[in-house]
Amino acid sequence: MSKPKCTVEELKRIRGITLIRTPEYQTWNYIIQRCFNPKRDHYHYYGGRGITMAAAWRNSFSAFLADMGMKPSPKHEIDRIDSNGSYSADNCRWVLRQEQARNKRNTLVACYNGETQSLSAWAEQYGLAYRCLTKRIRMGWNIEAALTEPSKPNRPFTRIETSQIERLHNQGLSGREIAKRLSRNRHTVQAIINQLLIPR
Repeated sequence: MSKPKCTVEELKRIRGITLIRTPEYQTWNYIIQRCFNPKRDHYHYYGGRGITMAAAWRNSFSAFLADMGMKPSPKHEIDRIDSNGSYSADNCRWVLRQEQARNKRNTLVACYNGETQSLSAWAEQYGLAYRCLTKRIRMGWNIEAALTEPSKPNRPFTRIETSQIERLHNQGLSGREIAKRLSRNRHTVQAIINQLLIPR
């Protein structure tokens, strides 16, 4: 998909703020810092491992803007299509954060029916919780079973378990600690604690 062209003058007119305050300029400057400034926190993830920036972009914000255009929305961020490649016109695009997260080099991917996607994308497509899918993969399930086997609903709490939750809560344990001790979903445990706190 072609990117909408934009000039610095158009950007300033549309944004109605000074150039250095525009999100596009801040993105451009941030790329330079992460690629060329060893004193920056995340330099070792970028410049430190050979990720660089096209010379035309580094030398000219106008060139960067002409190639990338304006951010489609405040929620969009710059993304490298090849996460091991550099920042350049043919390797960059504006994407939403969720899509960018799926394109990181440590993202877990799987191939099913000839299609390769991140596990988070598969989980979303098949209506599974991401944690459920990754747990199944870690346990050695094949990808088809991991995606198509329905999730088992949480079994209801027994009266004994509810009493245990109340006792442990009164002892000062948090919902997370109780859930871990009982091997139950912490959100469900917290819901029971909230019910117990309602005056009767």
